[in-house]
Amino acid sequence: MLKRVGLSRSNYYAQKKRSVSATKLKRQEIMSKIKEIWEESKHIYGAPKITMILRKNGFRIAVKTVGNYMRNMGIKAHYVEPWTTTTRDSEYSDQLLNYLDEHFNPETPNARWCIDTTYIPIRNGFAYLTS
Repeated sequence: MLKRVGLSRSNYYAQKKRSVSATKLKRQEIMSKIKEIWEESKHIYGAPKITMILRKNGFRIAVKTVGNYMRNMGIKAHYVEPWTTTTRDSEYSDQLLNYLDEHFNPETPNARWCIDTTYIPIRNGFAYLTS
């Protein structure tokens, strides 16, 4: 059977006899803690916040190490995009008049014109589409 797997008999027995190293145990403990914190945060926390929590719990660990462990475990933080206000009420809005007065069916063509403005989020802010 060992020949099929490609292992020598001595290597098999050496691996079987070998105990788990302290470093490997520490890594497994840290990885389980990372997963626990990540699941408690509902998959929102990333490496910096998880590192901060681990440090409060007495672990000495770097952000990059936590990030590497998270990548190896296949877990990611969900980025919540900040909310940007697109409309701001100002003093000017009190001066605007309702010229249409909700008469949407005019008697003659071209008697009333309306526009609609839409905000489209782009990388640097917003683009405005008017139709």
